[in-house]
Amino acid sequence: MGFATDLQGKNSHEALMSLQDAELRLLENMKRCMSLRVKCDREYAIALNSVCIQTLKIDQSELKGSMVARAWSVIAEETEAMSRLVKQNADYLASHTIDEMNALILEKRALRKLYTDEHNRIHGELLRLQDAVNKTRNLYEKTLELWRVSKAKYEDQYVKANLDSRYAAEVDDIITNPPTTGMYEKLKNQLINRLSLSKEQRVRKLLGREELGDRKLSQFLRHLRSLAGDIKIKPTLLCSLLQRLPLQVQAILQG
Repeated sequence: MGFATDLQGKNSHEALMSLQDAELRLLENMKRCMSLRVKCDREYAIALNSVCIQTLKIDQSELKGSMVARAWSVIAEETEAMSRLVKQNADYLASHTIDEMNALILEKRALRKLYTDEHNRIHGELLRLQDAVNKTRNLYEKTLELWRVSKAKYEDQYVKANLDSRYAAEVDDIITNPPTTGMYEKLKNQLINRLSLSKEQRVRKLLGREELGDRKLSQFLRHLRSLAGDIKIKPTLLCSLLQRLPLQVQAILQG
């Protein structure tokens, strides 16, 4: 037995239970009405039969050939037939209709009990699964946290065991007070930031090794620009480079 998705909520369940209870009350009321009708029809049939008996008390020999007597005789016969028909219908209602209604009520109650038992079973299974999911999620979160802690400890020990002493001195503050997470990434980024030269420093270091030699000044400047690549040489850096030229060349440039 299954339930559609739009009938799986608490409100839907309560609405279904209310509908089934209302149908059972309606069937019980129908049964009482049928029983009352059987009683009334039987009493009515008895009354009609009394009317028929009353018609027999008249002496028909004195009314031979009377049209009124004939009409009354037809009415009496029709009344007797109606009495039998009403009684037969009442007996049928009592022996068949009410019995089938009793069976329908019993079946309806059995279906209500089956629905209630099945709903309680599914609800219990849902609670069990929800509890299992919650326990699994909690276990997963604990395991994930344990993994993070273990990873941080491993990274900390790995860095301390394998980091060169001259590099370790640069990040001694981080090693002494390590972050709770991301030890390796933190050290890597800080080492890059602290040990990397700026663009100007790289150009100054690169160009500081160059000498004019026997090259012309224009050739020397082109050579310096090729070494700098796409890095723009600031005027202050260019001035410091020009100061390294021979005095006679500086005098020519200044003149």
